Amino acid sequence: MNRGLKYPGFGWGVICVEKNVDDDIVYCEVRKMLIEDNLAREFAKKIYGLCVNVAKDAHSFIGTYEGKKISSYYKYPISSIEHFWDNPSIDDDLKSKVDFFKYKIPKFYMGEVPENRINYDAIFNGYQSDKIDIASYSEYCELKKWIEDNKEVLNILMRGEDSDCGYTLKNLIKRCVVRYLFTINASKNVPDDLEEKMKDVVEVALRYYLEEELYIDICIPVCLVVFEEEYIKLSERVEIVKISDEFQKARQKACTYEVVSEDWVAACATHMIVIHDFYYHNVDGFSINAATKDCNGYPLKEIDKIFGIIRLVTGYTLGYEQILSRPIGWMDNACGDLPIVYGAKAHAVNPKETKKFWMHISVSVISKEQCMEIEKLYKAFVECEDKINFALTRFNRCMLRDEIDDMSTDACIGLESLLAGGTKGEITYTISNRIPIVFAKNKVDKYSSLNSRTVMRKIYTFRSKIVHGGNLKDKDKYIENGGEKMFVPYVAVDYLRYTLIFMINNPQFLEPAKIDEYIDKAISNNFEDSDVPTDENP
Repeated sequence: MNRGLKYPGFGWGVICVEKNVDDDIVYCEVRKMLIEDNLAREFAKKIYGLCVNVAKDAHSFIGTYEGKKISSYYKYPISSIEHFWDNPSIDDDLKSKVDFFKYKIPKFYMGEVPENRINYDAIFNGYQSDKIDIASYSEYCELKKWIEDNKEVLNILMRGEDSDCGYTLKNLIKRCVVRYLFTINASKNVPDDLEEKMKDVVEVALRYYLEEELYIDICIPVCLVVFEEEYIKLSERVEIVKISDEFQKARQKACTYEVVSEDWVAACATHMIVIHDFYYHNVDGFSINAATKDCNGYPLKEIDKIFGIIRLVTGYTLGYEQILSRPIGWMDNACGDLPIVYGAKAHAVNPKETKKFWMHISVSVISKEQCMEIEKLYKAFVECEDKINFALTRFNRCMLRDEIDDMSTDACIGLESLLAGGTKGEITYTISNRIPIVFAKNKVDKYSSLNSRTVMRKIYTFRSKIVHGGNLKDKDKYIENGGEKMFVPYVAVDYLRYTLIFMINNPQFLEPAKIDEYIDKAISNNFEDSDVPTDENP
């Protein structure tokens, strides 16, 4: 996926749907195609014509089974939890304590198509012996032979594979017709606008084969938090949006965990980050389905930067369990009438969260004020990210660590990258002397600049004993801060967090000399002549 995922340039490949005046047949035309224009037009006309005929027969088939269930292996997302929300038999106190109930977080599983819907897929892949056989259509046989005689068309349809095109062609026709039937919630009655509706479906399906570049949005559900704002714009390309009910269902189909606890954590999201303007090179031997299922093929560094900013503002151990691709104007496989989504499993939450029973999963709230701060901090971060990235990566690791020793080590490495630059002396001494500026200017209620040197030395003592296998005593593990006993590794992560926020908002201090200069001026200004003791004024 890495080789195909790029920012878009000029020449966006857009299919134009037109109407042939002579024979009133709709065909597709692509500005940036993998085959010649005349072949694309003829291919589209033949596919469209067959799809219309099959769809008409599908309407008739529905009529013969009116009132009966049409069964198949086809699965559809079904709610696991919705019926609990308004269930009077469940204690209100329990509902207030279980965050899935409290925040009405949806959870789905793949089950039978709901009783109030017809399973249209079963018309082609059901148990009935009289189901529609696409291969029996004369138009299908003619189209198959035409494709085999036109090697360019055969190549794009089969993705360069040297095998019979029959199965792939039947699957393409079936996908178009089933998508059409689900989209209109079809009955036995043939709608007047069947041709127009089918045109839209065929257009989207053919883009997958014809376009040189397939555009997507990358969508990453944010787990373990709910947002008070429905929409946050971080940049022209990046936004955080509330996940629609239909998209919630679609992502369950796109990416389901076999481990139940992981599946519940993955479901625990009401909003998602959306990154626009990516595309795949639609080339031979490059499987888009395989690519979208590999999380390592996505721009993980960019994704983790965004999550890092949210973690900095909130301090929450949020994360993500899925990375999804949302096609822009094209489709391969689809689930019923749901949004078209393909996805990869990820494991970017703290491991302790996936060990919890679903009723014990804790969800944090990101307030409107925090949403505004996330937007503000992200914009500031973009201006200095090259100098911040390393420390932000270490902070992200801290938030995902389950091991205390690794957490404290990562925090110290991150602090060193921000505060130890230019030192020729002992690092602990340098960082301890520079850290007060962070809390003096940040005004963090939780921490004071007055004892920050002492705290920083204690953090380094803890880290040193961890690294060198020293014996940790209680006095090494905890810090008294404002009457509160605090665990040193957590304080270290906090120190890195607030130092990152400070540096992003004050990028001039990323130059170590500026920190020392500021400290020297502050000391000088505080020691005016009138403040210096004399013999007369001891």
